[in-house]
Amino acid sequence: MLRLKAIRLMKRNVVWLIPVLILGTGAFPGILESGWWNALRIILFLIIIFVCGWDWFRVVQEQHEGEQM
Repeated sequence: MLRLKAIRLMKRNVVWLIPVLILGTGAFPGILESGWWNALRIILFLIIIFVCGWDWFRVVQEQHEGEQM
């Protein structure tokens, strides 16, 4: 059980690290002027939507578990 929680925590940290890395690459002027930055912005947007949706799902799931107890 602890192993599963550790894997979930590591997975969650990686999911939050990806947007930080994308924003960090935007600090370089050469990337901001390239077409790659447009692709990275789209990926960043999709990751943020995914993370917010996943967290919302987890909160709703925990509320249902709390009501059932």
